[in-house]
Parts: sequence; C-alpha cells; structure tokens
Amino acid sequence: MGHIFLSLQIYIKCEASIKILLTIYSDNFNIVLPLNKLILPNSYFTNMDKDYHNAKNTSWLQKHSIVILRISLGIIFFWFGFLKYFDATSDADSIATETISTITFGILTKNISLPLLATLECIIGLGLFVNRWTKFVIPLLYFQMAGAILPLFLFPEKTWDAFMVPTLLGQYIIKNLILVSAAIAVSVVAKGGKLITNPVIAKQAANKEERTDNN
Repeated sequence: MGHIFLSLQIYIKCEASIKILLTIYSDNFNIVLPLNKLILPNSYFTNMDKDYHNAKNTSWLQKHSIVILRISLGIIFFWFGFLKYFDATSDADSIATETISTITFGILTKNISLPLLATLECIIGLGLFVNRWTKFVIPLLYFQMAGAILPLFLFPEKTWDAFMVPTLLGQYIIKNLILVSAAIAVSVVAKGGKLITNPVIAKQAANKEERTDNN
C-alpha cells in the first residue's frame, strides 16, 4: 500500500489575495485542491479586493477634507468679520445689529454691536485656522450662529414672505445651518475624532464600535 501525505499551504500576497491549497501526495499521483471557496464565500474575497483597491486609491482630497472644511469656515468668518470694521455691511449685517439692539433692550447700539460682532467673527476665523485652537472657538461659533437665526423669529416681516417661504434675507439666514453642520464635523475631529478614509480600517472600526455599543 502506498503512502499518502497531506499538505496545507496558505499564500497571502496581500490583504485581498489569499490562496488556500490542500495537496494530497501519494506514490502515484498528486492532487491539489483550492479550498478558498470551501472555507470562505466568494463575497468575502470580492469585498476584500474592492476595499483593498479603494484604500489604495484614496485621494489627497479625501484625506484632507476636514482640514479643507475647517480652513473654509475660517476664511468665511474672518473675511465677513473683517469687513464689518469698515461698515461694509450687507442687509444681513444690518439686521444682525438690529437683533442685538433688540435683545439687549437698546443698550448695545449699532456703533457698539457692529465692532463687537466683527471682533467675534474674526476671533472665530483665526481660531479655525489653527487646529489646536479650534475646540476653543467652536462654542463661540455656536453662540454667534444662535444669534444669527434670531431674526427669523424677531423680524418675520423681513425674513418671511409667507409660511415656509423665506425672503432673500431669510434664505441667507437659513443657509447658516450649513455652517453649523460643518462646524459640528470639524469639532468632532478637533476633540480627538478622526475621519477614516481607508475603507478596510473604516469597516473594522465600525464593527468594533458596534460591538462596544452592544456591550
């Protein structure tokens, strides 16, 4: 009776390329059986291959998207705030000073509130330019944005044409929701969170987070 030997070989070329071979040796023949499909489903390798190539093709823009978002916010706040020092105001700035005067019962007039608002926005903008300062100025941004939406309630005759139909000024104010949403994303990263652009790592992190939540 001839001798029969078994050999199990696993080849890992990369995360997306795994071969599992079972070789049966005897005196008269050799049989090589690929066990990939027997051990793991095709979808496992298909998804792994897709994730591997997506990770390699992660662009510079994806990796630095939060930084770009933070700098963009900084430019907007500093730019618009700096203009207020020269009284180069828009209708939105005029209603902002009117709002401040209303909620302070006329204590802060336009001559006082406009420079204060300009300084606040410039501080927010400069803070967003420097990553380590971001977490300190984000609360100021929320405070400023909360005041920015007050005209929708204090001056409906100027901000609404009809129910759910804002004027041009009202649309300008409502669009501040985009700034708030962007600030939330930037704030999460500033406090230690991270945008994961590698799909393989992102999937692992999501699974780990799900297990943690379940526990």
